[in-house]
Amino acid sequence: MPVIFSSATGMDVDDFLDKYDVRNKNIVYCISNKLKSDRHRYKIGKSVDGHSRLQAYRRAYGKSSRTDAHAGALVHRVETVAPRPEHAQGPPLVDYKEKAIKQYLGPPVRFRGSEFFEATYAKMVKAFESAPKSVQYKDKRETDRVPMCPKTCRKRTDGQKTEVVD
Repeated sequence: MPVIFSSATGMDVDDFLDKYDVRNKNIVYCISNKLKSDRHRYKIGKSVDGHSRLQAYRRAYGKSSRTDAHAGALVHRVETVAPRPEHAQGPPLVDYKEKAIKQYLGPPVRFRGSEFFEATYAKMVKAFESAPKSVQYKDKRETDRVPMCPKTCRKRTDGQKTEVVD
């Protein structure tokens, strides 16, 4: 999948959103905060609309929301992922990719949720590169059945029977 951005030092989420357009794109991303104690702690996530997800980080942790030196989130890696085709069913590739990355990185950091992992930047990049690049989808089932009976087929309140004609 195309890597939009990758950097060991990271880029402020504010600057990233100003520079890159990830609107309506499936993405898998890696971010961190600016605390020195969390230098090798990365948050791995996914989104079917990259801009709206990263915009939430901008609102919560952006430079304009706080004035201290450690304010802001750093974007380290963003990859776009192909969306699931219209005619297919099953979990999208973005779900498989995120799960594979998290499994590669091992157990999450205690007391920080299931998205934070302690790893070197090189290990994190290897996790992204080893994640699946494609997935086999099943075709959507087609049926002649009516999924929901129209209002005329529902039980009549006047006691008479309704006849359904093709």
